[in-house]
Amino acid sequence: MAMATIGSAQRIPCQLVVVPVAAPVAEQRRRQLRQACQRKGRTPSAQALALCDWLITVTNIPADQAMIDAIVVLLRLRWQIELVFKVWKGDRRITLTAAQDVTAVQVELYATWCGLILAHWGAIVGAWHMLGWSMMTALTIIRRSIRDLNRAIQAGTDLTVVLQEIATALQRERLQCRGDDRLNHAELLAHPAALGLAEALAAADLAYADASDA
Repeated sequence: MAMATIGSAQRIPCQLVVVPVAAPVAEQRRRQLRQACQRKGRTPSAQALALCDWLITVTNIPADQAMIDAIVVLLRLRWQIELVFKVWKGDRRITLTAAQDVTAVQVELYATWCGLILAHWGAIVGAWHMLGWSMMTALTIIRRSIRDLNRAIQAGTDLTVVLQEIATALQRERLQCRGDDRLNHAELLAHPAALGLAEALAAADLAYADASDA
């Protein structure tokens, strides 16, 4: 990790992070690179193939706070944004509508967005702290309570009451674990070094690959 500057018109100071990745990760990258080039009728350059051995990124995190383990965890987490949209489009069919006119489409879209945001918010508030549990299972439970949340909003009542009921349901049903010993994102944020740098790098690559399919 070293100080660097980026930008053409204005030079911005940053930290340059260069970390070697594990051999299986590098091979996976080269395989994906060759496949991408083949689809475009190109041949990957020797330089591009060599760069597959490294994680290269920049950050504006101050030098005295920039830990490589934490940076890799944050790099992995940023793809959760893409995965959220992937889930929303695939599971809730946000790209489909039965409406016939512009106004109806807008109303349906806004209503769907509101429901999705409420569900995601409820899952984070109610289950984020439950280390080792699946957020997707939490979302399933939250969706059962969407009508209760909607009624509370329309009545102007305290949403904390409904959220507490949801949290109680999450605790009672004991969310189904993923079936392995992987750390979830709450655990990784609390203990970024717990995963190990090599595994974190591999996980970041896998997260990127999953998001790229969205």
